[in-house]
Amino acid sequence: MKGLSPRQSTFGWLLCHRKLPTDDIMRKKGISLASKCIMCGFHSETLPHLFLNCSVSRIIWENFLSCFGLIWKDQSSIAELISWWKRKRRILSVKDPWAAGLIIVTDTIWKERNHRWHGGKSRDASLLFKKILRTLKESNLDLKGVIRSTADLLCCRKLGLHAAPGDPPSILEVIWCKPPLAWSKIKIDGSSMENPGRAGGGVVIRDSNGKVIFSFKNFLGISMNYYAEFMSFLHGIRHAMGQRITNLWIETDSVAVVTAVQGKSLPWFALQKWLSLQHYLNSISWKITHCFREANPIADYLAKSAAKTGLSGTMKDFPTHIIEEIRWDSFSKPRFRL
Repeated sequence: MKGLSPRQSTFGWLLCHRKLPTDDIMRKKGISLASKCIMCGFHSETLPHLFLNCSVSRIIWENFLSCFGLIWKDQSSIAELISWWKRKRRILSVKDPWAAGLIIVTDTIWKERNHRWHGGKSRDASLLFKKILRTLKESNLDLKGVIRSTADLLCCRKLGLHAAPGDPPSILEVIWCKPPLAWSKIKIDGSSMENPGRAGGGVVIRDSNGKVIFSFKNFLGISMNYYAEFMSFLHGIRHAMGQRITNLWIETDSVAVVTAVQGKSLPWFALQKWLSLQHYLNSISWKITHCFREANPIADYLAKSAAKTGLSGTMKDFPTHIIEEIRWDSFSKPRFRL
């Protein structure tokens, strides 16, 4: 990764592949030795304990994550930590310091462990955290345009990094477009709580006046968001067929779904159901378009409701805020996207 030294990158590879000579790994190689964590002095030294569960390491992780407004959660293995770290990186604006932080924090813990074994001196967690911040500041990290909110600015200041705010965001007006007369518009959305995690799909069909004529939510078990989007698309067409709709406008905020359908390259798990719907689609007029998520709040609500509750079924009674969203669309009032 850019910003890390070759030695740090090598250390990261050794950590990921369980090649660091901690006591548990040395015993697996047939080397018998008495084991004690030099950091906390209470437990035997294992790779997960040293980097994740040791009291000193936990304090360091808690301090580092607090800079990003996050709370440290116990991880059972290095692989689980890396997986969780990658998922969080997708939603953070300050991406490079977050990604580099994983290696810098673990590298600092490892160097302190070796320093205590061979140098006989120890430093407390607060000094080690300051060393981590110095190393992060000295790294050549790309901070251009990472400041998108006050939270991002506070994060950089807590890390001791100087990042200038990027260009002010442009504001885009988003309006839900009514379908033409005699047409129906079906809005679809898929949601996965953890990606992968509990997933759901939402389908809402509206007429040319914006009136909801059918809505459905579908729990999809444990799956990826990508899977949920395609299943919602296929379920939406099937519900449209059940409603005997002959002029169908399909709209989704998933670029992946629109690209796959228009390019006739659906993923393997959706292909069989897609082929079974061809007879219906060939007998009607239909099209598919992309919309921003700001124009898809009702299907989004249905998908998230299915994922959270684990329930499937038609929806007739909506909460007040969704009724207001439906009314907002009917009057073609704008929403705004940054």
